[in-house]
Amino acid sequence: MSYEQSRPNHHQHAPIQAIAPCLDSCKSIPIQRNKDLTPIMSNSLRTYSNNVFIALSRLLNAILGGNPSLTLSARAGLNHRKGHWSRQRRLINRMFWLQQDHCEFAIRLDTDRNQQALEDVMGTIRDKAEPL
Repeated sequence: MSYEQSRPNHHQHAPIQAIAPCLDSCKSIPIQRNKDLTPIMSNSLRTYSNNVFIALSRLLNAILGGNPSLTLSARAGLNHRKGHWSRQRRLINRMFWLQQDHCEFAIRLDTDRNQQALEDVMGTIRDKAEPL
């Protein structure tokens, strides 16, 4: 047997019957498509990933000595207003180049999220309070 015959042929593909069950199970995964027919994330996946990134940003901000209820972007925006963190703000804004001013936007988002959390907690406390 020659060397070429003994080598496995990596160019051979599995028969379609072998992968057909995998293809059928993939059909049940909801994938939305935009007008260009490119897959986009479902809303629940987008919400989940967004929440994870926000939590990681808040964790990093807390590790670096900041307020744990603020994202690192909001901290950079607030410190820039005080005349500090210009380089950090510029770096973060470059990372989120699709937004006009990500750090200022993050301040508003963090404020809105924190306000909503307070309202949710206060509503829960009000609902549990017994009438006099």
